[in-house]
Amino acid sequence: MGRSLSSCRIGTAAAELAAVLASSPLMDDDDVIEEEEEEEEKRGKFLLPVSKRSMAGGRVAHVTLKGPSVVKEICIGLTLGLVCGGFWKMHHWNEQRKTRAFYDMLEKGEISVVVEDE
Repeated sequence: MGRSLSSCRIGTAAAELAAVLASSPLMDDDDVIEEEEEEEEKRGKFLLPVSKRSMAGGRVAHVTLKGPSVVKEICIGLTLGLVCGGFWKMHHWNEQRKTRAFYDMLEKGEISVVVEDE
C-alpha cells in the first residue's frame, strides 16, 4: 500500500523534530529562563528584578471546588427555619389580636354583624 502525501509530510516533520531534539542538550527551567533573560538584555528591554516564576500573571490561584459542608448546611437551614418560623408566628399573633379585638367590640355592642333595616 502506498502512503498518502499528507502522511509523508507528517512523517518528515516528525523526523526533523526528533533530529532537532536529539541534537540539543536537555535543559532545565532555570537554563531556559536565563537564556530568555539574556536575549531580552541583548534586545535592550528593561528587566524587572522578579524572576519569571514569581511574576504576577504567571499563576492564578483558583478556588478549589469542595463538596457540601454538612455542618454549614445544617446551621444555615436552622437559622432560616427559625427566622421564617418567627415571622410566621408574628403574622398569626397579629391575626389573633385582630380577631380578639373584633369579638371584644362585638360583646361591648360597639359593632354588630346584623344589618340594620332603614
